Parts: sequence; structure tokens; C-alpha cells
Amino acid sequence: MKHWKHLLFSACVLCLLCSLAGCKDAGSSQPVSLLEAEALTEALETAGLAGTISESESQPSMQTRGQTKYVHYVVRGESEQPDNPEKGLPLIADITSADYKGKPMLYTTFSQHKTSEFLAWEDWKQQIVFAALLYGGFENEDAVYQAFLDKEFPDGSTVLVQEVQLPEGYCRASFSSHSSKHYDENGFEVKEYTGFLRVQIFESYEMYQDLQANQKSSTAG
Repeated sequence: MKHWKHLLFSACVLCLLCSLAGCKDAGSSQPVSLLEAEALTEALETAGLAGTISESESQPSMQTRGQTKYVHYVVRGESEQPDNPEKGLPLIADITSADYKGKPMLYTTFSQHKTSEFLAWEDWKQQIVFAALLYGGFENEDAVYQAFLDKEFPDGSTVLVQEVQLPEGYCRASFSSHSSKHYDENGFEVKEYTGFLRVQIFESYEMYQDLQANQKSSTAG
């Protein structure tokens, strides 16, 4: 399960960066200030999330892929089973901060255990606030969270996508959940869920459309 999660997060990040690398420059632009470790740690504290940067999995120095500049961080929490270190440390956040044509973009993936198979925005408030803090520029730190509260999903949906447009940026959130079973001390079967929330923030909807168009073009080519 641990390796499967690593592949999932890595695939998402690589897909994003490949789509960015395929985009052609629209002209000269000013460089974007990419996320620094100190700012990430401060945002964790402000949002009330417990976790530390995994140095072995992160790339805090600026990386270049095609015309895209980016940094990548993985934040992990304490082990849920300290007596079984092979289970690994739980993922708190997977973060990519990018400079695309001189415009900022943020891509985050969050994970929570023992959640319902359905999304409740209230369960993810800290994560959404954290993403807004990392991107910066919003009038209120919970502006993105408050905007998503108005978005509803059909009953029974387990793979969800929603979007909001704010003056400071265009935000997309997608949610999915996976179930697992175990037995309690009395031998009764217990089902637990792991939820994954992905939050992307772009300067504008037009920027998002440009990325999608170039990704399709790269795939077709």
C-alpha cells in the first residue's frame, strides 16, 4: 500500500510537470518566487497541521523541466504504528510550487485516514487553508475553504471535482477515497477509509485552460 501511494503521488506530479514542459513560451515574463521550506513550515503551524518535511523525498532547490521551474516537498506525520516501522510515516501533503510563464501555480495532494468514503469540506479545512497560505495573496486565509463550502456533490459520489473562481486565483479540488478492512480485538470486521484531496491553484482559469490544451497537444503528438 505504501509503494502504491508513492506511485500515485509521483504520477500526478510527473503528469503535471510534463504538461507544463510541453507549453511554449508566450513571451518574456518575470520569475515567480517559488515556495521555500521556511514558509512551508510556517504555513503548517498557521493551519494547525502537524508534520515535518521529508528531506529524502523533497526537492527544495529549484528544478527545471522544459520551460517550467519548480520545487517539490513531501510532508509526513508521525507513524500511526510506531511498533511497526515498515508501515512508514503517514503522508500529510505532497506539494509542487511552479513557475509557468512567469505565473505561479500550486499543486497539492493531501491524505487522511479513517475518513468517510464521502467528502465533507469541514474535515479538510486545515488542508485547504494550508494550500491557500502556500499560494499566498488571498485576502483571508480561509477564503478558498469558504468558497468550496457552497459546492455540493451528488449523493453517492466517490470521485469528485469542484472549482471556484476568486479574485486572487482559480482553484480546483478533486477528492477520492479508498477502503480497507481489518478486524478489531473482538474479531469483528471494521472498514476504514483513506481520503485523498487534491487542490490546485492557478493565477486564472485561462492559465488552466492553456495547460490543458497543451497537455492534449503533447499527448496527441
